[in-house]
Amino acid sequence: MRHSSDAVNSVVLCGRLLLLFACISCCIETTSGCFIRNCPIGGKRSSVPSRISAQKECMACGPNGLGQCVGPNTCCGQDIGCFMGTQEAKMCGEENDSPIPCRVDGAACGRNDGGRCVAEQICCNEDKCSHDSSCQSKAKRQHDNLSQDLLRYMHQLMTLKSLGGRR
Repeated sequence: MRHSSDAVNSVVLCGRLLLLFACISCCIETTSGCFIRNCPIGGKRSSVPSRISAQKECMACGPNGLGQCVGPNTCCGQDIGCFMGTQEAKMCGEENDSPIPCRVDGAACGRNDGGRCVAEQICCNEDKCSHDSSCQSKAKRQHDNLSQDLLRYMHQLMTLKSLGGRR
């Protein structure tokens, strides 16, 4: 009788260990996370039902909410530049709590268009932000073009004036 009791206890113990292993595996799978846009395949996107295919907008941040969170400690906006590791960017860490990745708004930039223009001449991708001259606002490009046109017209005017003064 003693042998059958030991066998039953052994089976019960194995069953409990298997159940414990399954529970721990489920906890690890559901709590593994990634931040905003750098989720590997199988990260946040895999835990989101397929009916929610669109990403949400990234949280507003910075002075008067004029920026958007582009990383856990980074807040950028066209009118405010970028804040990294400051009080203005502190709330961006809350994006980690969301199971749905967010979409950083801005024109494509960087190597293989892998980043987004988030502020004047600043391009950010999943890993870092860097200077990128292609990230200029439309108003800045128009201003630069007008400045070049004005300089060209002034040069032509000076040339005409100097030619007229020689007569």
